[in-house]
Amino acid sequence: MNAITFNKHNQRYFALLWLCLLAALVSALIWLLPRTHINSSVLDLLPQSHVDGISPHILDKFSQRLDRQLIWLISPHSQNEDQQTIQAVNWWEQQLKLMGVFKQVNGGMSAQQQDLFGEFSLKYRAALLDAKTEQRLLEGSQAQWILGQVYSFAAGVSAKELSLDPLLLMRSAFSKQALQLSQGSSRLAIKTASKDHDSRLAAKDDEGRTWYVVYGELESESYNFKSSRLIVAQLKSLEKELLLRFPDTQILQRGVIFYSDYAGNKAQQDIFTLGIGSSIGIIALLLLVFRSFKPIWLTILSILMGILAGTVGVLAVFGQIHITTLVMSSSVIGICIDYGLHFLSERIMHSKTEAPAESLNKLFPALSMALISSVIAYCLLYFAPFPGLKQLAVFAVCGLSAAFMTVICCYPVLTKNMSNRELPYLNMINIYVNAWKNSKLLRFTAPTIIFIIMLIGLFNLKIDDDISKLQSLPVHLQTQERQIAKIIGQGSEQKWFIIYGDNAEQALKRLALFGEKLAHEQQLSYRLLPLPSQTKQQQNIDLIKQNKPIIMEQLKQAGLDLISDKSDLNDLLITPQQWLDSPLSEGWRLLWLSLEDQTAILVPVEGNFNSADLAQLAAENIGVHWVDRRMQYTALFTVYRISLTALLGIVIMVVSGIFLLKFGIKQGLRCSLSMILSVGMGLAVLGLTGQVLNLFSLMAAILVLGIGIDYALFFSNSKVSSLTSMLSIILASLTTLLAFGLLVLSSTPAISSFGYVLCAGILSAFILSPLVIPFQKIRS
Repeated sequence: MNAITFNKHNQRYFALLWLCLLAALVSALIWLLPRTHINSSVLDLLPQSHVDGISPHILDKFSQRLDRQLIWLISPHSQNEDQQTIQAVNWWEQQLKLMGVFKQVNGGMSAQQQDLFGEFSLKYRAALLDAKTEQRLLEGSQAQWILGQVYSFAAGVSAKELSLDPLLLMRSAFSKQALQLSQGSSRLAIKTASKDHDSRLAAKDDEGRTWYVVYGELESESYNFKSSRLIVAQLKSLEKELLLRFPDTQILQRGVIFYSDYAGNKAQQDIFTLGIGSSIGIIALLLLVFRSFKPIWLTILSILMGILAGTVGVLAVFGQIHITTLVMSSSVIGICIDYGLHFLSERIMHSKTEAPAESLNKLFPALSMALISSVIAYCLLYFAPFPGLKQLAVFAVCGLSAAFMTVICCYPVLTKNMSNRELPYLNMINIYVNAWKNSKLLRFTAPTIIFIIMLIGLFNLKIDDDISKLQSLPVHLQTQERQIAKIIGQGSEQKWFIIYGDNAEQALKRLALFGEKLAHEQQLSYRLLPLPSQTKQQQNIDLIKQNKPIIMEQLKQAGLDLISDKSDLNDLLITPQQWLDSPLSEGWRLLWLSLEDQTAILVPVEGNFNSADLAQLAAENIGVHWVDRRMQYTALFTVYRISLTALLGIVIMVVSGIFLLKFGIKQGLRCSLSMILSVGMGLAVLGLTGQVLNLFSLMAAILVLGIGIDYALFFSNSKVSSLTSMLSIILASLTTLLAFGLLVLSSTPAISSFGYVLCAGILSAFILSPLVIPFQKIRS
């Protein structure tokens, strides 16, 4: 680094290089913007899951599909069960279809669909045999059951049904369709309107009020920030119109898109608050100190260059930028201007005695080391498993590098005529620096007080890796979600088994075997896909053929002579694709996923259970994986928190070793002590304010470490006076606190705790930064 020298001749080439870089970044942004989007999905902030034996695309596809599901419960003002009462439901469903953003919308079955359902069930009735009918066939009691159905007034067996299906096998398919509604804790049932015989899913609440269900699945590209906001706005408008058209009608909604829209709006508010607030604070501070507009527009130039480079870097690497990344990246502004502030402080105090190139030569070693330390700190964030933090790391590395280049290439040229002026409060700063230089009491007392406060905070510090506590969720959406879960008996927690295989047949066989194991779990409510493997279908057909003559003879002996044996009982097997395309799969398609290399089936689970026990049950069965996203992410947070803690400790030891080697034992220890206490206070403030330590807190501590190293390096630069270093560190600390401090105001707990650690750490680094100055008596 020291080999690089700057003079008035080569500065022009550096300025030209910067202009080329600016042109390249602007061109790249113009090209990238139409091809990218702002993401607001909450789930996209979470790590991607990878499980041995199962394709990672399976987990991603299921998560994306579930992410796009929406559900509405509509309760008309009139509770009489006729066609007039569900006009509101029909109107709502029709309006959803007209929006053009849904892949499918349903909540019932028309008379035509019911006819198709019956035809399909009749055609494949032998292959799609339910477990109860199979058991009766094995026991030889099917004939008695048929007679009970025929002579039961409630069963409603017609002569036509007997002639087409004398063994009443088609009722197996219908029983499976009913099973999807009544299985587990579900309270859903099918209600048939009296007019057109259309059927709808419905449930009754504890007060006896009927709620009709409408499902919707968004198109795959409906989750960028702009379109999701538009969709939610349209849905809100439709809801208002629904309530105007049908007074006293009630509607409830559930879907990830509503949470993502809420998070996006809050993030947008945070961006406005943080960006505008920090910018106003920084401008006011610079005007107060420099009393000139030139330093202001120079720092704005650094900020804009950093934002431009950071945005281009994220879009180029990821193809998108998350709204939360924009919130957290706004804090990088406070570091982007640090390099410029150091240069401007040097120029404002020594412009009469040295040229801009001389100032740059004095500052370059410390500035370059500061950049390297900050880049390393942010690069550590890139290895975290969270997409949002990876984007933040790329944004910061590109942004800080561009801001550094702006100072190196442009500032010397643009500050040629900067005048030397008396800065306000310079005497107070000088007194503060001299106090640290010649007062042993201050050098001992200040670190000791901070150390004691740090111990108290760390002693009260609590650890909590629960992912659900990282973001505040809107109360009105949570209330509606609980109401829906109570009414229909189905929650929205993503806890399920994934049964997978190399092909559909293998997956279905594994599903059948695992279903037998689940039958012994008394506390579980679950749904099993009602599609047997083709091997099982053939066994069903063989079993029916074997028992049919005996059953027909028993029916004839019982007096059912009108039943003929001419019914068409074919040997057709149904393929998974045929089943998926049929009305029988209505309500089940969400649980099936086929890729080129694997097929997977979801088994949703609810009830009182120990997640660890179910994970163990899955591990004991081939081709079964248990998914509890909250538990898995919490466990993942714990693992990475422990790993990051160890990494932070290793980095501190390595940096301390470098300090000792570079500056000697005494100076190295002073630099290390300042750095360690700053990081410790950043974490201790969480205990003092009643917050918890988690992975995000440690990531903020890494940034505090980088800033603490910067301050130690600036004061250790023998070419720059202590007064100049103190002035630049004061400005850097205040501007960084203005940027990071506003993170504390964020409504997202993860971001606010991030801000708390940074503020406390930076403030401590600032207070202790003069400790690096060697002790010496000052003579008047």
